[in-house]
Amino acid sequence: MRRHVTIPLVAGLLFALTSCGSYSAEDCRKALASGPITSSRPKECQDIDEEDYKALLADRAIQEGLSKMTDGN
Repeated sequence: MRRHVTIPLVAGLLFALTSCGSYSAEDCRKALASGPITSSRPKECQDIDEEDYKALLADRAIQEGLSKMTDGN
């Protein structure tokens, strides 16, 4: 019985400790959308690997392009 309680408890604690302070791809996407793109990554994007970060940047560029096309600017 003790093992059935201890293992999930330890796993839950490890998950909580490792996820504290880290940002998700959605956090990075929101940070990129909230302001101009600069040469340095926003803090929300520091934990995202390079390939995923480039994909998020490309997604933002596409969204801006589509927005300009529909706005007529």
